[in-house]
Amino acid sequence: MKITFFSIAMSIIWGSALMVLFTILRKRSKLIDICSVSGIIVLYIFCAVRMMVPVELPWVKVIPAETLFNALYLAIRKEVGVSEVKVYHILTGIWIAGTIVIIIDLVLKYIKYKKQIAKLAENGKRLETSRYDVNVPSAKIILSGAVDTPLSFGLIDRIILIPDEGYSDEDRALIIRHEYMHLINNDLVVQFLINMLCAIYWWNPFVYLLRLDLEQYFELRCDSNVTQDMSETQIADYLDVLLKVYKKKRRTSNRFGIGLLGTHKRREKDIKERFIMLSKGQHRRKRTIGKIAAIVIASVFMVISYSFIFQSNYDVPEDTYNTESDTYEVNQSNSYLIKQQNGRYIWRTSDGFEKEIDEESANMLIKDGFTVINQ
Repeated sequence: MKITFFSIAMSIIWGSALMVLFTILRKRSKLIDICSVSGIIVLYIFCAVRMMVPVELPWVKVIPAETLFNALYLAIRKEVGVSEVKVYHILTGIWIAGTIVIIIDLVLKYIKYKKQIAKLAENGKRLETSRYDVNVPSAKIILSGAVDTPLSFGLIDRIILIPDEGYSDEDRALIIRHEYMHLINNDLVVQFLINMLCAIYWWNPFVYLLRLDLEQYFELRCDSNVTQDMSETQIADYLDVLLKVYKKKRRTSNRFGIGLLGTHKRREKDIKERFIMLSKGQHRRKRTIGKIAAIVIASVFMVISYSFIFQSNYDVPEDTYNTESDTYEVNQSNSYLIKQQNGRYIWRTSDGFEKEIDEESANMLIKDGFTVINQ
């Protein structure tokens, strides 16, 4: 198992290609029909894992790809000026530097907002978690006048912040239930890891597409979990709450909706998709079967993606052969092996040249298709 330029390239190719494929199928609602919302999250996480583990396994099959890699590989190995520094040294340095800067920024923002939210929690009114069936031990539900829209925050100490105005007790219960689903599904943890993926591949636009779509599926899954046993009338009430929350987000800017770990400022088409899913009952269909289908699809893609690797391939120029020396090409058509009675091997060419070789070398030639004659 090793990491090479080509294994990293294959991870980027696989992750980006699958992300584009899933996005195309998503827009046509085909992916949801096949895999369900929870299943799609499994597929998206597979894309992230594939890009985070760019290894080349020992049994991988190498496929020559001159058109794809030769020019690129030669270009990045060119020396810059008269120094021994090559193009790939500079590109790698820029890549690593960008990743470090973004990760530091991500961690500092998390620490900053954690402190601010902890302060809001101290000044807000704490609600009893048992009243809303919230069973996460570290979770706190805080009613605060300093936030405009509901949000959940935290990787270890979980906090649900609810605005202290504009919602009835029934509305508040639905909102808390939705945010609680984010906690028990560990959406905040996954979201943080996806942000780390974006930090590593900060130059790849497809990882941001993955993050945005995954956030939407988190919302769709929470909607599904909350309304799973609801009647049509209760679902209508839930949709009304969603609309109230969305209107507040459009009128005011949530200071914590920065795309880190809190709620993001949703696009209008995302809200529309949630309404359509709930009103048509699509969230109730094929949940278990869809998740199994997604796991099977992801497993198949995982095996295939690690089974072969594209690499550059070069023919040795003819002018590098020294035709006037004793060196010449041997192959399966002009040479063979003779196995002696003592178990040792002789390598003989068609022009009579012979050389005794050890058993390990003989086995390598036999695997390459050389003929063996018993003495």
